[in-house]
Amino acid sequence: MTMMEAVLSLSLPCSWVDYLAKAQDVRIQLLDTVKSDDGTTRDLAEINLRDKAAKPVIEAIHKAPHVRSVEITEHDKGRLLAVVTTEGCEGCLALAQADVFLLSGHTTEEGRLEWKVAFSKRKDLDALVSKLQALDADVAILRVSNQLDDGLQLTERQLKIVEVAFKRGYYDYPKRISIRELARIFSVSTATVSEILRRGQRKIIKDHLEGRKRI
Repeated sequence: MTMMEAVLSLSLPCSWVDYLAKAQDVRIQLLDTVKSDDGTTRDLAEINLRDKAAKPVIEAIHKAPHVRSVEITEHDKGRLLAVVTTEGCEGCLALAQADVFLLSGHTTEEGRLEWKVAFSKRKDLDALVSKLQALDADVAILRVSNQLDDGLQLTERQLKIVEVAFKRGYYDYPKRISIRELARIFSVSTATVSEILRRGQRKIIKDHLEGRKRI
């Protein structure tokens, strides 16, 4: 099964990420999005405060539409790591329920969202776009590639970081280890660990879906 990749630019009014980017002019990077059995969606996000105080930014997240709870797991100077639980955000659920995988997501200088997604059939991407448009989201497909980025290969050390993250509970909810703690273990920056984990997730997704075809 050949995996394809697309980049979407969108404005999603029901999303707390969209709301926060416009209300506080901060930059948000989505690290993970999980749909729970109770119908809620949990986002792990890194927020670049851009010289703003943390308190008003956190208060703004609480005020965002559909936000049920906010957990700040890390707070460094100029940066927050937050788990945001939402309920009733149809746009968020559209992504979580679609037959696509979110590889990365972030806000742009223009205050829009940019999602990089992987999918195996073009109709799955088109279905997601149609669902978002039906929810009054402004969606544009910036790029479609017939294959995922080639930069998915990991070194032995990078694979070790992904393995330790898994065994120590980084992918559990709530997380049993933070990016900061992983960075300390391997003596690298949190940004480096974050990038390695994202690349690891993308490789696992690609290998899994391609493996399904061989079964």
